[in-house]
Amino acid sequence: MQKAKSSPLHLEGFVVDSLIVKTNPDYDDKLDHAGSLRVAPDLLMHKTEEGRLLLRMRVRFDADPERPRALPYRVDVTGEAYFCVEPADTEGADGFRLVVYNGSAILFGLLRGQVMQATALGSHGTLILPVANLVDALRRKLSRKLKDMETGAAGRENQARPTDEK
Repeated sequence: MQKAKSSPLHLEGFVVDSLIVKTNPDYDDKLDHAGSLRVAPDLLMHKTEEGRLLLRMRVRFDADPERPRALPYRVDVTGEAYFCVEPADTEGADGFRLVVYNGSAILFGLLRGQVMQATALGSHGTLILPVANLVDALRRKLSRKLKDMETGAAGRENQARPTDEK
């Protein structure tokens, strides 16, 4: 049996910046949970003084407006994770992609765990956040960033271009 090689991505630590859990006093435990999960990873990663990459993520879980009694809690949590990538171990893998995709999955899992722990003490019991489609969330985020960059570049280009009008 071949020994599995460890990932060049290493989680150095994480923090929860904010965790808000609001109990729904009208919750009906006979209803299936229905809510809207929004995940917003922040791809403005930068290196810390120690050379670690920082990834931020905000996760919100709100009741479906059509079924406001179907969710026991409203949740809003934001956290940060610090990663390092061993360049010698990447074998051509892009360190940025490792942090964006694998790091986002790791951070989402950590934030889910914090929500579970906090709601375990709540009047409606433990809430497990649903699984998120992080690929779509990241794709939307990257698409918006590229559009903003293009718009910003076009705006700067128009400002710098002399006009032909006299």
